[in-house]
Amino acid sequence: MYNLLDFQNGLVTLIVPPQQIPIGHISQFRLILGDDNYVVVGGVPFDLALSSQDESGLKLNLHEEINADEDYTIVVDFDASQSVLLQGNGTYRLKPALTATVD
Repeated sequence: MYNLLDFQNGLVTLIVPPQQIPIGHISQFRLILGDDNYVVVGGVPFDLALSSQDESGLKLNLHEEINADEDYTIVVDFDASQSVLLQGNGTYRLKPALTATVD
């Protein structure tokens, strides 16, 4: 389980070991979210509703060629201010604003 806000301002974490990234062309990948998603507002946790699309994985387009003899870092940027929406009924919904790049 990760608190995405722990990874701000250049702080990163390894979520996939390099040996698990397939060699060849990567057009996209998915991040699968667990069941315990929430947002904390004013010190109070609120359930974070996911759309059915988010439950099947957050799809990120990459379109990169991965070679066997090089080291890669795939950076995923999550914009929390654009991704967590307050609904009219007082609940919160995740509408992820994500980008992925290879360094």
